[in-house]
Amino acid sequence: MKQLIESWNRFLNESNTPTGDDMTFSAKNFGNGEEITIRMGVGGMVNNGQIQFVRVFTGGMRGFLGNVAPCRSDFDKLIESGNVGKHIYYVSWSKLPLELQGKGLGKKMYAGAFAELRKAIGESLFVMPNACEGRFPDAIQSATSAAAKHVWKSLANEYTSSGDVFFIK
Repeated sequence: MKQLIESWNRFLNESNTPTGDDMTFSAKNFGNGEEITIRMGVGGMVNNGQIQFVRVFTGGMRGFLGNVAPCRSDFDKLIESGNVGKHIYYVSWSKLPLELQGKGLGKKMYAGAFAELRKAIGESLFVMPNACEGRFPDAIQSATSAAAKHVWKSLANEYTSSGDVFFIK
């Protein structure tokens, strides 16, 4: 009997584990594009995870890039390769509940959030982790978790990128 109950519990846990195939995304725009929060739903829930993007800059690239000093050479490489965008966003914060971590959902959440951000902006843009945002280096550098860095690195091959900076077409 004990074995039957354990098997049943295992079955229930496995069948209720979200795969991310049913992810939905919605964008909330604050301050005319200054902050955009992407909410992700999975497994029929509407708010399992969130990523907030903050616009660092809109306009000519070269004069602004001092504020992204930790990743300046990455921006230079992308721009020199002909990638042109007038918006730079960084990830201010992201959240994925503990029970959904370690299942590949973080990567799917970021990829979906990038697509939703691109749709909300309506133009190509640069996206970077908050570790690249150079205005508050001590506070920001430590704000990117090891798990988030791992997810970010795993996405690099799927986007036009240099280092930690992605160009979203």
